[in-house]
Amino acid sequence: MEGSAEFGAAVIDSIYDASIQPTKWPLVLKMLCDGLKAQKGHLFFIEKQEYLVSFSSGYGYNPAKTTISADKFRRFFVSDPVVQYAITHIDQVFSDRRVIDPDVMHASEMQMEIRDVVDMEFHLSSIVEDKTSEWTSINIHRSADKQAFTEDDEQQLQSLIPHLKRVSSIQKRLRFAESANTIKSSVLNNMETAVLVVSDNHQIEFINGAAKALIEDCKFLSVRNGKLVCKLSGENMLIKSAIDKALYCKNEPRNVLRITDDQETDVVNVVAARLDTRLDHELIEQLPMREDHYAFEVPYRKFALITLTRPTHHTSNLAGELRSIFGLTQAEATLAICLAEGKQLKEAAKCLGRSTGTVRVQLQSIFDKTNTNRQSTLLRLLLSIP
Repeated sequence: MEGSAEFGAAVIDSIYDASIQPTKWPLVLKMLCDGLKAQKGHLFFIEKQEYLVSFSSGYGYNPAKTTISADKFRRFFVSDPVVQYAITHIDQVFSDRRVIDPDVMHASEMQMEIRDVVDMEFHLSSIVEDKTSEWTSINIHRSADKQAFTEDDEQQLQSLIPHLKRVSSIQKRLRFAESANTIKSSVLNNMETAVLVVSDNHQIEFINGAAKALIEDCKFLSVRNGKLVCKLSGENMLIKSAIDKALYCKNEPRNVLRITDDQETDVVNVVAARLDTRLDHELIEQLPMREDHYAFEVPYRKFALITLTRPTHHTSNLAGELRSIFGLTQAEATLAICLAEGKQLKEAAKCLGRSTGTVRVQLQSIFDKTNTNRQSTLLRLLLSIP
């Protein structure tokens, strides 16, 4: 490769930049082509079992112009002598002319229908394997009017393979994480349950449509300066305490409370639960560190998942769930629902038309079946049922 060690360092820096910003891959391929006196470059990720390409970047030509059906590409890929050699020599850079008979290569469908179309005569290639389910294929090409790649060219590109291995793993993991987060956000946003995610400084990081609708309809809850706040200051402290307990108390990862307006005509049940969102240490270990990079330990952020439910909304199907999950009778389930709605035992007895003695017996049976022994513990359990 032409240039000094500084040029090699510049290529390495560009490779790591591309792992975070994949749109920079054409610039990396251009640098490699310039250094190797080549005209075209191609990098792509391909699944190891079905041979499906998930990412593709080119320099000197547009890979999209040679797009073919997945079935046709799969046939070309598995029968191509360049690919076959690369798969049996993982992480090894090779020049096609050194290891493959030119007549065999020119007879392959990949060469005739794809490479020849864009004047790719000489190839410097490698398939790189990382810890993901996809290979990374790097290919540098010279036109027919140029010379074949040399062993020195192979060695120059081979020196970059460890970096390419790390970078491809970083990019794939970030892409998978982004895709997973997009799916999770979509699922949460389409849930009927009101859901919020708050950070350890109580800022709302995510709020779904159901939560926005509930808060907008509710007269004593609002979002102010990015935080969930109550009309009554005392209940603000209760929410803050519930979040902090969920985040920092190992024996209380889920906290339940009941908040209401000043006339107690409207009630919202709040459940705060800790989320484990620590960074993937395997990913961190693969990030590049040089002498001019400074690093220090940063405690990972903590997040809590908050669900909001109105008892009238929450309890519509609760009786059946209580019978199914805990084996409660219909009478016990209706009593449990009254308690979940915030009624005291005597008030529940009056509402249900039962004597206080009867509901006390039924309550004890509920305790036995739910493995609880106090009404406050039972209430937390009932409100935690989605």
